[in-house]
Amino acid sequence: MDLDQMKERCGNEFKFVAVVYLEGFKFVYDGYSEKRKGAVANIVECSGEKVWGVLYEITENAEKKLDKDEGYPFTYQKRYVTVKDKEGKEYKAFVYLRKPQEIGKPSKDYMNQIIKAAYAHKLPSSYIEKYLRVSDVSWVNYFI
Repeated sequence: MDLDQMKERCGNEFKFVAVVYLEGFKFVYDGYSEKRKGAVANIVECSGEKVWGVLYEITENAEKKLDKDEGYPFTYQKRYVTVKDKEGKEYKAFVYLRKPQEIGKPSKDYMNQIIKAAYAHKLPSSYIEKYLRVSDVSWVNYFI
């Protein structure tokens, strides 16, 4: 979702399409990443929930780059899904996800990167505060 990270990973081989949501999944921070120094983003199946995000159109070459960066097919798997924008228009897309792990706490920097991108793309603030911001941690100086 982070525009700078997309540019770093895909160069100019992508374009923004829409803010979208995926029904039947929930955003979590789980597992542990040595690189990120904490739990990392994942989506897990969860009836009645939805995950908000950003849909990009990418080239085949960019998809290969993302696959490598996301550790596909070893760390993350790729699932083809149908997402909807705020007006209900449907799009075919793919998401990266991995087997659920123990819920954990993200590093401050990692969480702030996700929250900053979510606000930049105007994801619903209620969603950001409920799912993307972890409140039960010892530090409280969050990006807003």
